[in-house]
Amino acid sequence: MIPDVIEVDEFKTGRRREGLYFGLIAFGQNYKNSGSHLNAIQTMFAFGTPDEVYNYCKKLIREIGPDGFILQSECDIPTNAKLENVQAMVSAARDS
Repeated sequence: MIPDVIEVDEFKTGRRREGLYFGLIAFGQNYKNSGSHLNAIQTMFAFGTPDEVYNYCKKLIREIGPDGFILQSECDIPTNAKLENVQAMVSAARDS
C-alpha cells in the first residue's frame, strides 16, 4: 500500500518523497512501541514511589531504547502526580 501512496503523491506533487514516508513509518513504529507503557507511567506518577518510577523507566529505556524511544508521560503530566515521581522519570532518562 505504501508504494501506491508514494506513486499518488508523486503524481500530485511532482516530487519523490519516499524517504519521508518511510521515515514517518519508522517513527510511528518506535512511538507505538512506547505507547502501551504510557498508561503505566501515568498511574505510577500518582500512586507509585520514586524508586518504582525510576526502575520502570530505566527498564523501558534498556528494553525498548535508547535509540528511537521517547520517554514521556502521554500528552501531559497528571494533576495528581507526585513531584518526586516526575523527577524520578527525569533522573532515569538522564542516567541512561
